[in-house]
Order: sequence, then structure tokens, then C-alpha cells
Amino acid sequence: MIKKICLFFVFLIFLSGCAILEHKNELLTLKSLGDDQAKQEQFLKRQEKKFQLLLSDYEKGKLKQGTAQKAVLSRYGEPISMKKNEDQPEVSEQFVYRHPEQFFGSEKIYLYFDKDSKLIKWQYQPATEDNSK
Repeated sequence: MIKKICLFFVFLIFLSGCAILEHKNELLTLKSLGDDQAKQEQFLKRQEKKFQLLLSDYEKGKLKQGTAQKAVLSRYGEPISMKKNEDQPEVSEQFVYRHPEQFFGSEKIYLYFDKDSKLIKWQYQPATEDNSK
């Protein structure tokens, strides 16, 4: 009787192993999606942390005219928008930073650079009342 029970469990393990192998590609795809989602969440956390650093530097008066664009990118990361500016002759490029997951109503900081890629001015836009939290 014990042999029959052991054989039954061995047979069950064998069948479950075959089922796993049969769906190996689907399982690997699901694992890959889970890994990608974790990477996206980490990226958003880093972006939020850098935006909070920019807000803090703005509030404490640590933004300085003449700071190189590369230094700004290194410290605060990539902005949500980088726009060449042709409307104002002294401003060559504009960066826009905001909370990475708040698409509407987020507070924003605009950084303006001259033709030599040096920070010349900045502007803070508070969050709208609808989406501020």
C-alpha cells in the first residue's frame, strides 16, 4: 500500500513538472513583466526624490545663476520637458520639472538656460487646488 501511495506522489510530481515546462515561456514572460514593473517603481521613486531635492534647493535659495546645465541634470535628473526657446533671445532652453506621477495640477519648477547652457533664471509654479495633496 505504501508503494502505491509513493508511486502516486511521484506520478503527481512528474505531471506538475510537465505542466510547468509546458508553460515555461508564459511563466518567463510574467516574471519579466514583474521585473519591469519593479524597475519602473524604482525609477519613479528616484525621480520623486530628485524632484523633492529640487524643491528643497529652490525653497532654501540654493539655485545659483551660472550653474552648468550638466550639473543641473546630474543633480536633479532628466526633466519632464526640455524645450528650445526661440521667443526670448536671452533664454536658449527651458527645463520643466514636476512630480513624476502627478500629470495635472502638480507643482512645477521651470529652469531657464542661456546659449552657453548656464542657468540664468527659474520659476516656481504652485500646485493647483484640485490636485494638491
